[in-house]
Amino acid sequence: TDMVLDNSGTLWILNYRAVTNYPLIAVTPDSVWTYYGAGDGISTSGLVVIAVDSKNRKWIGSSDPNARGVFILDDSNTPADKGDDPPVQRLTTSDGLGSNKITALAGDKEGGMWIGTPSGLYYYFAGELKRRYGLPSENVTALAVDGADNVWVGTIEGLAMLSAETFSWTYYSTDNSDLVSNDIQSIVIDPVSGKIYVGTEQGLSCIKTPFSEPKLNLNELTIYPNPFVPEQDNKLTIDNLTYHVSVYIFSSSGFLVRA
Repeated sequence: TDMVLDNSGTLWILNYRAVTNYPLIAVTPDSVWTYYGAGDGISTSGLVVIAVDSKNRKWIGSSDPNARGVFILDDSNTPADKGDDPPVQRLTTSDGLGSNKITALAGDKEGGMWIGTPSGLYYYFAGELKRRYGLPSENVTALAVDGADNVWVGTIEGLAMLSAETFSWTYYSTDNSDLVSNDIQSIVIDPVSGKIYVGTEQGLSCIKTPFSEPKLNLNELTIYPNPFVPEQDNKLTIDNLTYHVSVYIFSSSGFLVRA
């Protein structure tokens, strides 16, 4: 039902209702396969979504008649060696989730995890679970985080983006965007272009955004137009900046022009 590459290049695969009772599989870059099941703390085979956080932990959501919430697996970066793994943690309605049925997961750059359910959106950070309000519908169907750490939330009644800078919502629907349907099923982000691909009940939509993945160093900057002529050009664009960077522009004689 889902798969993800972790920070060390291991592929994690969910095998829904696996007849072997091992619904979670890890495949290392050197093709070592390891299987996880009830004996490892994964107490259901109805697994549907998986995400990786900044600590390389695996967050796994269940969504079946016996939904068990979210499982948090720390494989200690040795998926083939279960002996050094701490006990699997869980998040359920007893911890504050509105439902044990998990529909979407997405980790952000700050180390938090976004959790989608049919009964609302939740955010887990530093041991605290909190609900986020303001969605077109509380029935969350898809989640993704873009290059600027904005959170994109798909629901059955439209798409919403939570800005990492202003903490405000922007809404997209068939009324104000190129969405072909408000019933969102999936979201995939191209980190290079910043394009948001949205799967809906009526087909695929694409939203162009400026939120591409920040570059790792400033040697990859793109500045245009170059040369910049104030009498002709009214806008200077500095693209591919790193995350949380400040820009200062000086004249050739050393005077500050703009910060």
